[in-house]
Amino acid sequence: MENPRPKLGRWATCVALGGAAVAAPLPPCPALAAPKQAQKATAGQLIKQIIALSPSKDRDAAVDDLIELGEAAWLEVRAALDAIAASNAGEDVVVDLLLGFGAPAWEDILTRTPKMNDLRALRVARQVLRFASDDRQAQLLESLLGRGDEALLLLVLPELVARNRPAVLLRLVELVDDQRPGVRNFAIDTLVAKKHTAALPALVRRLGVERLKPTADNLTLRIKIINAIAHIGADTDAPVPPLMEALELPDQRDAVLDALQVVGAPSVRAAAYLLQTAERNRIETALIVLSHLRIHAAPELVPVLGNARDETTRALIADVLAHLAVPEVRAEILRMVRERKFSELRQGLLLAVTLYDAQVRQLLVELAGDKDLGVRRIALDLLWRLADPETWPVLRHMATRDEDVHTRILALRAMVGTGDPKVVDYLHKLAVVNNVDERLEVLQAIGRVDDLGGAPVLAQQLSDPNDAVFRAALNSLRRLTFHNGPRREAEWLAWIEAENQKKSDGYEETEAVLHRFDVDGREMGWLEAGSPDDKTIVVVAGAPYRDAGHLMPHVWRLAGSYHVAVLQRGISPFSAATLSEAVLSQELGKMLQALKKKQVALLGDHTTAHFVLRYGNEHPDRVAAVLLHGGPWPTVAAVRGLPGEIEAALPQPWKEDALWAQQQAGLLVPALRQKVLARAHLAAILGDPEFARGVRPTLLFDDGFSLQARDRALADAATFDPAKAQVPMLVLQGTKAPWSKSTFEAIDKLPAGVRKQIKLVRLEDCGAMPLVEAADAAVAAVKEFLR
Repeated sequence: MENPRPKLGRWATCVALGGAAVAAPLPPCPALAAPKQAQKATAGQLIKQIIALSPSKDRDAAVDDLIELGEAAWLEVRAALDAIAASNAGEDVVVDLLLGFGAPAWEDILTRTPKMNDLRALRVARQVLRFASDDRQAQLLESLLGRGDEALLLLVLPELVARNRPAVLLRLVELVDDQRPGVRNFAIDTLVAKKHTAALPALVRRLGVERLKPTADNLTLRIKIINAIAHIGADTDAPVPPLMEALELPDQRDAVLDALQVVGAPSVRAAAYLLQTAERNRIETALIVLSHLRIHAAPELVPVLGNARDETTRALIADVLAHLAVPEVRAEILRMVRERKFSELRQGLLLAVTLYDAQVRQLLVELAGDKDLGVRRIALDLLWRLADPETWPVLRHMATRDEDVHTRILALRAMVGTGDPKVVDYLHKLAVVNNVDERLEVLQAIGRVDDLGGAPVLAQQLSDPNDAVFRAALNSLRRLTFHNGPRREAEWLAWIEAENQKKSDGYEETEAVLHRFDVDGREMGWLEAGSPDDKTIVVVAGAPYRDAGHLMPHVWRLAGSYHVAVLQRGISPFSAATLSEAVLSQELGKMLQALKKKQVALLGDHTTAHFVLRYGNEHPDRVAAVLLHGGPWPTVAAVRGLPGEIEAALPQPWKEDALWAQQQAGLLVPALRQKVLARAHLAAILGDPEFARGVRPTLLFDDGFSLQARDRALADAATFDPAKAQVPMLVLQGTKAPWSKSTFEAIDKLPAGVRKQIKLVRLEDCGAMPLVEAADAAVAAVKEFLR
């Protein structure tokens, strides 16, 4: 190697000569006057040096000299790259050469960099990014996407994202599962920023994995993924199912609710759907979501209610909206009502009333004057309930001017019910109207307002030739005078007693009109099918002292061979005080009179078995036979044990749901609570729960006074021993009914005389409703029995 010292140059020689050189210039040194020019090494020589040398400053200097030769030397360098790479630590030299030559080396940079280790590739990537912007930079970075080095990825990914390269999104989706927080968080944040919907499955999968092992450590990650799912899938249905499932973990519930708020309308629709399932955990989830999304939920639920076709759905959504409704939706509700956007106008108005103010009142006033009678009736009913003094003039107008008689009557009742101070004056004026029905209503109302000023008006009506008007005036006058202590006019008593001798106290209206009849002022009715010329079966069933609506339309299967009539008590308003066996007997007697049938067969179910047996035994002239439809043999013990047998037959999930529905009675809307209880009840008494789809479960329960009625039913049952029954009986008993075993045992123990009156038909795999579960067999048994 050439001695380096001559390379010190002129400046070093001068220094070596001392300070005199500074004071007086020296004559030119012969050696310096004509320096020998060092011969520059060629590319080939430098390449050989680089290959031969170990890592050192000399090799570094040779690399620098080679690079200084410029582009002219590149072809020779390129040909030797493999040889250089094979030398000691030659890969690092190759990186130096590629980066040193720059642009001419692009082709080799692209082909060799992917083969380098992470550290060298990172060095190349950093340097290449300093080059002039070029599409080849992106090509190189894309070739490094598959690397796992965190530093390399965090360099490559942002650059490719900034250049909008499609390949980077696929890699980001893969990195959602990366365990390194820096890489994973960058991937998730970028996917959210790009709103890359194809990433949703990966995010949902990762959230599911983290949910299996929830800890405080991964809570931050779970929340991040939840927010990512919500923002990427906002305004679509895709993120709703995983977010609903994520509500199960309490520590992330707030984050999920906020995420559902980001998703928007689809979250509300999903919650509305969950409300209809009658499953406890889903209802709880739906209520939590809707409560959190209150302001967002109400506007979304309004059109859902408007488009609902199913009655149960409308009831549920309306009840929930009544809890969630906020003033922000009032204008939209009023618009939808005016434009008749609700499938049921009443639902829309009930919702509007929850936000009652002057605007809602004005809407009701407008509807009270509508041309459609049904619309006027709905508005009238709500005005009655609201009892707003501002609406009294409307009620007065309807009571005197409406073209429909029944509407005028209803408006008059509303005036009395709302406490209108002018009602007495109006009643006195209306006591002489020509329409008899209207005048009867006025006379009855005068007796209810407890104002002695109405006594002279009533006394004048006692001379009316119409018996109904006389009876109404007399009853109201009695009520008015007796309830006010001593009568103020002594002559009234003598006049009334004289009139009582002319008119029979036993007068009762019994004429049926369109299958309706009256019992002590209560309007009753019956539904019928089949030919009146055939034998008649009267159905008396349902929750204690209620209607048999849950058996329709199944009971009509008997109408092909019989005249079937179903007692309807729901036409008239009831209170707990009117629910008793004595009242039901009176109503059934009136119905049989109205039917004008010599004898009928009575059909009862598990709620009325004791009643139909008693009635048939006490009225053999009216009842030819009794059909017990799936019910227990109604001893006192059987009736008392009925709730326990039903509870014991409840499948465990429904038992838990029924208990929950009762415990949450103060929080759940009635429609939800009744639906859960009814479905639980059916699951217990039916042989196969699938048959529940054909039953109207909401009619099995009465929310207001079912407990009082049930207690009275037990008391009534205790006063009759079915072993004394002498009426012919058909017992249709399913072997899967909760009480089947006790029923079979009770019938086997009956005296022989009673057993002769009974035909017991065992229906295998059938529960408590044979006409629903085994219709053909039940109808065939009835035909043979009544033949």
